[in-house]
Amino acid sequence: MDTFKQFYEQQQKGVDESDSGGEQLDLGYNLDAIEDLMRLFDQHGMRQGEHFVSHVGYGDDLPNAVTIHNDTLARLRPEQIEEIRATAQASHDENEYDDEDFQGEYDEQVHEKNAKCTG
Repeated sequence: MDTFKQFYEQQQKGVDESDSGGEQLDLGYNLDAIEDLMRLFDQHGMRQGEHFVSHVGYGDDLPNAVTIHNDTLARLRPEQIEEIRATAQASHDENEYDDEDFQGEYDEQVHEKNAKCTG
């Protein structure tokens, strides 16, 4: 995802990220859930800058928050809105690193660094 390109396109369309005319969903750190949310927007025919605004922080590739415009919320079915909210909430899941292989490698690196520092 090219954040500079998105920002440039938003500026060309006159999209104001400070516009509060919608519902802002704050996102957590679970990248899989954030990517699922972006795919969900695509499945519902929602486009960046037209139906929602991504708030991407400096140096980030994925949004820290999204604002769904009020007119878009009005045309979505209640179950679609609930699915979007649930997916956004899932990005706050603390069990992001449940992958045992990753956790095992991380634990080994921590033990090696601790051994070098103490011994």
